[in-house]
Amino acid sequence: MAEKGRQKKAKVRLLSGGNPQIAKGDGDGPVEDWIAAVPDWKQAICARLDALIEQTVPNVMKAVKWNSPFYGVPGNGWFLAMHVHTRYVKVTFFFGRQLKPLPPVDSKDPHVRYYHVLEKPGIDERQFTDWVRQAAAIPGWDPGMKAGLKRSDPNPQVDWFFAKKGPWRESFLLLRELALASGLKEELKWGHPCYTLNGKNVFLMHGFKDYCALL
Repeated sequence: MAEKGRQKKAKVRLLSGGNPQIAKGDGDGPVEDWIAAVPDWKQAICARLDALIEQTVPNVMKAVKWNSPFYGVPGNGWFLAMHVHTRYVKVTFFFGRQLKPLPPVDSKDPHVRYYHVLEKPGIDERQFTDWVRQAAAIPGWDPGMKAGLKRSDPNPQVDWFFAKKGPWRESFLLLRELALASGLKEELKWGHPCYTLNGKNVFLMHGFKDYCALL
């Protein structure tokens, strides 16, 4: 079980907000390494979320991508990811708008909803496991588009933006992948990557010194 974690000999670098920087990898091992490196009270939260997912989806597949644990069902794509922030653990439901009730935090992505877990009151375990059960039962996000969505092509005009180094680079790359996988068109507007659907702006990415913004 991931609750026990695994000890790493090398010290893991913590990115902005305290999220561990872990190399990409498939399976339990990279996810356990990520959980073991999560700081303070958030480690117990992440370990418990991981255990609840395992209990709810016995055949769950795991990986670390963009410094975040991903959870999915073989042949059905990814349904959930976790990421650590300073004051909470962010759980991303890739197709959260199909869940009932909706996870509480909205997203600019037309499919995504978030669940933010604070130190207190902690995890609403009954509600979380119900969301996980629902999310695992529907087609998830798959880079190969097995879920049937038409993937958009990246726009070379904005590659420079994602090549920039900084504390938010991994988050920007993940947001870009999710946007393109959702069929949003990538454009360059006002000097920044902008994602549109049927000619209407959905969101624009903007990076600041201490945070990133979706406008």
